[in-house]
Amino acid sequence: MIGKRYETEKKIWGGQGGNRFTGKVESGQSDHSVKTSQSIADEYGINERTVRRSEEFSRVVDILPDEAKENVLKGEENVSRSSISTINKMDAPTQKKFIKEVEKETGNALERGKTEKALKNERF
Repeated sequence: MIGKRYETEKKIWGGQGGNRFTGKVESGQSDHSVKTSQSIADEYGINERTVRRSEEFSRVVDILPDEAKENVLKGEENVSRSSISTINKMDAPTQKKFIKEVEKETGNALERGKTEKALKNERF
């Protein structure tokens, strides 16, 4: 998955190496560096933003129960972009609690209507 690759390579290469006090990059070679997401996008012939969205998607898939994870990866279940964005903004314990709550209510960790409704009402 492109998202997992981006997450891994981003961690390996780290940030820009800037000075936290001045905001300036210390290395003279930084002008030649390419964002990790852009280099992956170029390799696959896709937009750089698609690479970053793939990472957001993969982080949500990682916290799903095994059955839901398999269904999403097979394409049998979908996760809306708004759900992905909202779930990624939650801290880890809240994410898990949210997924369990929706699954308990519906038997499906990602049932679209229930997931969206729970996100709007923040009932978890």
